[in-house]
Amino acid sequence: MKRVYYISDVDISLPKGPSVNEFEFIDAMFGRDDLDVKVFLPKIAGDVREDVKSKICEVLPFSIKKKNLLHVAFFELAYLGFFIFNFKAIKESIVFTRVSVLPLGLFLIAPFLGKCIHVKTVGDGSFRYLRRAPFGGGLVWLHQMMYKWIARFVHSLDVVTESHKQDFGSNVGYGEKCFVVPNRVNTDVFFPISRLEARSKIGLASYKYMFGYVGNDPLNRGAKEAVDALYYLRSHFGLDVGLLVVGGVDDESIRRCINGRSTEHVYFVGQIDYKEVQLYMNALDVGVSFLPCWHRGASEQKVRQYLSCGVVPVVTPGGSDFVGKDSVGFVCEVSEIEKVADSILKALEFSSEMTRPCREYALKHLSHKKLADDRMRIFNL
Repeated sequence: MKRVYYISDVDISLPKGPSVNEFEFIDAMFGRDDLDVKVFLPKIAGDVREDVKSKICEVLPFSIKKKNLLHVAFFELAYLGFFIFNFKAIKESIVFTRVSVLPLGLFLIAPFLGKCIHVKTVGDGSFRYLRRAPFGGGLVWLHQMMYKWIARFVHSLDVVTESHKQDFGSNVGYGEKCFVVPNRVNTDVFFPISRLEARSKIGLASYKYMFGYVGNDPLNRGAKEAVDALYYLRSHFGLDVGLLVVGGVDDESIRRCINGRSTEHVYFVGQIDYKEVQLYMNALDVGVSFLPCWHRGASEQKVRQYLSCGVVPVVTPGGSDFVGKDSVGFVCEVSEIEKVADSILKALEFSSEMTRPCREYALKHLSHKKLADDRMRIFNL
């Protein structure tokens, strides 16, 4: 039985994409009978399933706040200690890790144990989020230098799309060590239930159709266009349709988005607990996700969750346009609201007959259980 270690600074209890991705990968590894899996994380802030939580070893007795430099320093020390304490065992094992906010520990240990290490979900190497920080240009240079050093020694890395692989090779190098491992979804957690039942449970009015957005940063990921499309569909086609938007949006942003129009058929419900996401998604016939051009290399978790719930996705071109190629969704640009509304209208009209194909596609191609298989194959195991 192969020994596998996993260590990162990600809090797997948070309702955010990276946290969900790491939780699903850990769960997938624990699900394999041929692996002896040891997981090391800082203390988890929230709740996770007990069967997973009980198997996690704490490298720190408190949760990490990544904007707290002292927390960052403590984690890097704990990270180094993990490798030093387990040095002999690691040389005969495999280590999966995710690059931390300032990866000093991995930077130092890579020359000695890199051949045993696979770094997951490294992004495109552009570090856009750092450019907004004080001294952003210097931080980008520092991170690119550290990533280049780490990539030089480790066994392999992975990214979520082919676009990210190409960009990582250009921005950092060592593209030949990069493998594409798309995000997946836990199909046991996200599954279809009656649309009417779901709408009733969350107190929505009765409509023939309901579409919307469920995720983080709604107004920059599709909700704004969805609001405009709703008014267009109701005024031009007289469609009996409502719009549900789930995710944190402040009142002023909502007012700007509505722009003086009636809010009668628009439901902004704010942030919800991750455990409720499946229920709210099932209130939709169609789910949207529209990304800005710079972010279209993403492998969107929400699109996979839509599919797993039998919800038809309408997306922008890029990392999620497989839904159009495989006939389980629709792809459109968002520059013209008429075309957005037309794509949503088509998706709504075909939604009842597409529910089963969407779910079956998710079961066949997008199950999170494939995550462990994909990454173990990188080591030819």
